[in-house]
Amino acid sequence: MTRVVVLGASGFIGRSVARTLRARGDDVVTMPTLGALEDHRELEGVRADACVHLAEPAVLADPRDGDANQVRARRVLACGFRRVVYVSSAVVYGDREASVRDEQAALAPRGLYAEAKVAVEAIVARNDRTAIARLGNAYGPGMSAHNVLSDILAQLGGDGPLVVRDLEPVRDYVHVDDIARAIAALVHSPARGPINIGTGVGSSVRRLAELACAAADQPGRAMHASAPNPARSSLVLSIDRSRKELGWSPTITLERGIEQLVREKLA
Repeated sequence: MTRVVVLGASGFIGRSVARTLRARGDDVVTMPTLGALEDHRELEGVRADACVHLAEPAVLADPRDGDANQVRARRVLACGFRRVVYVSSAVVYGDREASVRDEQAALAPRGLYAEAKVAVEAIVARNDRTAIARLGNAYGPGMSAHNVLSDILAQLGGDGPLVVRDLEPVRDYVHVDDIARAIAALVHSPARGPINIGTGVGSSVRRLAELACAAADQPGRAMHASAPNPARSSLVLSIDRSRKELGWSPTITLERGIEQLVREKLA
């Protein structure tokens, strides 16, 4: 049995990771908030074989928040876990290239959040006990209300056009349960460095809206972009490495995942 600390276990992804690890038979220690990392002594008191580090804020409003993320990462690494999985994001690649990104693609972060992820990745990558999970756009039950899919779901059942900011951006949407399986596999894998966790399939916001409307028995509903951006925005991940080294691939299609969310929303 492997004893695993999940930092940030009260969050959307952390809850699913903890549940999945337990289902595998691991002994899971959950630390649900960022606060435990502010006191190094409290973290040092946890004895475990591995650590999944999800304890970072979802939104950064100040460069000092990024500095705090680096401090937390150093504290985690100093605790002597035999294995550390740092949960990063595909946003480190930027969104201006139409090509599918593999782990060797150039990094082009845009904004404080992406820049902070790159900075922490650099710290983590210097340690030979670590892996870095670069996640596509996570979705599923319990996700934040502040994302485009939640915005679409909130408008189902209404009248008039469905309104979003922009219909054309393309992203790699991956269900939280598939993400959790991948992270659990990484905990038990010798794989090092960055590894993409996505689907390899890009879907536009328009496609999300079409799937949601169809599942809500509103096929053909009109759609309106309130602030369309003429610049191309695309971010799709190659998952060749995760398939080969983790024996993992996504099992929940976007159609199935959105249907589940719509059923829950309209129940």
